[in-house]
Amino acid sequence: VWTYWVLRALGSSPAPSDENNDGIISAEEAYVYAANELAHSPFSDYQHPQLYEGTPGQIPLVWHLTPVYTYWFTWYDMKDAKWDAIHITNLGSRNAIIELYIAGTLKDRIILSPGASTYKVYPGIKGGPVKIVSTEPLHITRRIVGWNSFVELPAMSENSKSNKVFFNWYDMKDAKWNAIHIINPSDIDASVKIYIGGEFKGTMRLGPGETKYVTYPGLK
Repeated sequence: VWTYWVLRALGSSPAPSDENNDGIISAEEAYVYAANELAHSPFSDYQHPQLYEGTPGQIPLVWHLTPVYTYWFTWYDMKDAKWDAIHITNLGSRNAIIELYIAGTLKDRIILSPGASTYKVYPGIKGGPVKIVSTEPLHITRRIVGWNSFVELPAMSENSKSNKVFFNWYDMKDAKWNAIHIINPSDIDASVKIYIGGEFKGTMRLGPGETKYVTYPGLK
C-alpha cells in the first residue's frame, strides 16, 4: 500500500504531491503525500513509514516538465569562440521550468521567475543542436564573441519553423567562411534540397532533432 501511494506521488503531471507547483517532486513532498494517503486508508495500522535522508533542504526526485514552448539554435561553440552565452528571459506570468539540451544531452535545468533573466555558458562545449523547452514563453538569444566580431542571434521558436527558407546571398569566395546550418526540429526525417542562384547544389537528409551544415568553397 505504501509503495502504491509513493508511485502515485511521483507519477502523472501535474503530480498530486507537488505542493509548491514548481514541477519538481522532492522526497519530502512525496513522503508527505504518501503518508497522508496511507493514514486515511484501512491499512494505516500495519505500515508506519518514516523519512530520513540525512540531508538538509528538499531532495528533488522527479521533474514533471511538460514542454509547452520549444526553442532551437543550430549550434553552440564555447571551444573555438571566445564567448558564447545563451541569454534567457521569462516572458510568462509564472515560474518557468526550463530544460536545456546540447546535442541531445541535458545540460541544465533552470527555474526562472516571471520577468527574470539569466545567461548560461558551457566552457569547452561545441556542438548542436541546442534545444530549450519551457513551461512559459521565453525570449532567448546567443551572444557570441570571436573571430574579431560580435553577434547576437535570436532562438528559433516553434512558430518560425518553415519548409522553405531564403538567404539573399552566399559568398565563400571573398569570405573566409560561410556555412549554411540546417536543423530538423520535427519528429520525422527531413529531406532538404539546396539551391544557390537558382542552381541545385545537393540534398541533405536529417533525422529528427538533427543538425548539419554545408559549405561551397569558391562559390559566390
